[in-house]
Amino acid sequence: MKVTKKYLMCEFWQQININHKYIKTSIRIYVSFT
Repeated sequence: MKVTKKYLMCEFWQQININHKYIKTSIRIYVSFT
């Protein structure tokens, strides 16, 4: 199976975006509790 670089980059950025949303949500929750 050949995986293109472009495909890998898309996957990579998707993961970063998901993590970023998760972190932002966590910070919001944390701030609302303090």
